[in-house]
Amino acid sequence: MVWCTLNMKKFFSWFNNDIEVSQESNFQCAGDFLKSKLLIKGMNNQLEIAENAKITNYEIVIKGKNNSLVFESNTQGDGNFAQLTIWQEEEEDE
Repeated sequence: MVWCTLNMKKFFSWFNNDIEVSQESNFQCAGDFLKSKLLIKGMNNQLEIAENAKITNYEIVIKGKNNSLVFESNTQGDGNFAQLTIWQEEEEDE
């Protein structure tokens, strides 16, 4: 079982364990994640995986500026697939 709380300003969707959050959101999750994909995009997002969470076969993608990802103590990661991608978009010259 997974519980999540979300304060959002724009967009959130959850489909087949795919979670997508766009800018200026606060996202907190706890529980067991199995074959999950988290996509955080935009600016000023905070993703927190709570204490004692178990994450198996997961993908986390963070794109944008001033985003943060926190794994609390005793979080367990396992499985044959685990991927974390973080990148910051460059500002376009006008």
